[in-house]
Amino acid sequence: MRTRLLAVSAATSAAVAFALAGPAAGGPGFKVTFLGQSHTARPGTAWAFYIRATENGRPWQGALRLAVQTPAGKTVDDVGRYAFNGSLLQGYLWNPHDRGHYVFRAVFTQGGRTVGQTSYRVELG
Repeated sequence: MRTRLLAVSAATSAAVAFALAGPAAGGPGFKVTFLGQSHTARPGTAWAFYIRATENGRPWQGALRLAVQTPAGKTVDDVGRYAFNGSLLQGYLWNPHDRGHYVFRAVFTQGGRTVGQTSYRVELG
């Protein structure tokens, strides 16, 4: 597993270590990087993630749909749909009642069709 460091600056600067997710499914030339704060989280806490997508080496533009699912594919939280222009840095607040294994799923669409998708496993406990 590779680990990357991402500097996030707001009122103060902080460095947060992110673990790289598995490979993305998509067409030729489409590449996604999903970096999550960790593969483990505590219920009720904030969790940061960064998603980057390129097509043939250029920032990809389209729509991104995010959802939290069980390993069986049942959606437990429809996080939202975002206009996507190459990257997204976002935070997610885990439900304080959730425990167990979940999958944070990202689906990329353009012109009404799915271009690619990736997922990031997270264990809450």
